[in-house]
Amino acid sequence: MANVDGGTWTSGYFLSSIGAVVPYEPFSVSDYIPTVQENGTRFDLYFEVWGNSATYVVYYDAYKNILRRDPIGESGTYVKYSGSTKNVSGCEFIRLSNLTEKTPLVLLANIQDSRISVSVDNLDSELSDMLIKPTNFRNLNVDFTANQNYYLEEDGDLQSFANSNVSNIVEIPADSTGYIRVTGYKFYGGTICVFYDVSQMPIDYYPHTAEQTMLVVNQVVRIPESAKYFRFGDNSYRTTLSETVIELSTGLGVKNNPWSGKKWVCVGDSLTEANSKTTKHYFDYISDATGISVVNMGISGTGYANGQATNNAFYQRVANVPTDADVVTIFGSFNDIATGLPIGSVTDSDTDTLAGCINTTLDNLFDTVPLANLGIVTPTPWTGYNPWNGSAIGNEYVQMIIDICKKRGLMCLDLYHCSELRPWQTSYLPLAYSKDNGGGTHPDETGHAIIAPKFQGFLDSLMLH
Repeated sequence: MANVDGGTWTSGYFLSSIGAVVPYEPFSVSDYIPTVQENGTRFDLYFEVWGNSATYVVYYDAYKNILRRDPIGESGTYVKYSGSTKNVSGCEFIRLSNLTEKTPLVLLANIQDSRISVSVDNLDSELSDMLIKPTNFRNLNVDFTANQNYYLEEDGDLQSFANSNVSNIVEIPADSTGYIRVTGYKFYGGTICVFYDVSQMPIDYYPHTAEQTMLVVNQVVRIPESAKYFRFGDNSYRTTLSETVIELSTGLGVKNNPWSGKKWVCVGDSLTEANSKTTKHYFDYISDATGISVVNMGISGTGYANGQATNNAFYQRVANVPTDADVVTIFGSFNDIATGLPIGSVTDSDTDTLAGCINTTLDNLFDTVPLANLGIVTPTPWTGYNPWNGSAIGNEYVQMIIDICKKRGLMCLDLYHCSELRPWQTSYLPLAYSKDNGGGTHPDETGHAIIAPKFQGFLDSLMLH
């Protein structure tokens, strides 16, 4: 066992039952605490916290989306909460709230577990899952007679319980293609399936839900990459089902790929340009995962207005967008603020205001590609322009982009407010801006991996209709 750094705690707040940070003076909230070490080893965490109705442990994925919330409950004393992150699939961070006078709490880590985590290295396969179709399912005919009158817990333990049965731990068949199809019933502390590594240590379970009871019918579940064994619980006496049915996929097909043969033109600034700030861009992740072809029209230092002198402003460059483009995105840019032009008003149509340059860009693009599937993307936050510091000019510029899109009936992806990048936080810069020379403008490959799924969802809505 070893102590893990609990990070920075902010006093005067607590985590609510939905994971929201709510003002509450006696409490403090931790920062996002990573569950994976720099070498890729996942710590098996246990927490010692002060039990109270306002004390929660919240689990998050790589993009800070909430996976699960566990209340500690009212006890008025220290509680040794065993909340192993290995049992929360995709968990990359945890966050806790505790009485201020009782922090920092102790985090104990069992370093024997090395569960493979979702990281930048395997993001491509995670994104491409939507194109994989498990096929050729066969019934495993699981034998539940080995452990009768027991139920299966999330951590792989067996608990005595009448009329519920558990199989032995069995090796995953060699013909598996990485998926099972599950029909069964979860009740109270029991679960349907637990996965184990080569040492038969539990690494994941299904289903992941806070509900005490849950009916699962024909749900396809991905087998963790590091899993070598599994075990199943049969709680079917609680339902009209005759038994829990586990089927193994022995084949993989490819779903109809709506991205195949499509062309995506990316107009932008240095966050789109191929340069030394990142080894992989947002469009690279998406192209690798979907097969869409990319035309990179990013030029550093430019924007809707910036770059006029060299004929590189967005409103000038869009005349060069290929006419066979299936989808076009325009991404950026706070470079425009450096021009000194006023923001202007939403109906401006000349190029002596920033709003006028935005409208001129749109007019010129539709002159070139009249039926373009066009999406506008606001700039991500920069160190100098971000919602956290309340940058007036940054907020005004982004709002103008959004307002023009609303006025013209165009779709807009607001990465200024919803990118999940935090360049205003000094400790965050080495994590997602490692190649920006200490700055917070240009995300690295980790930063681009964070915004890539948001771009992909945006493209879905633009072109897959």
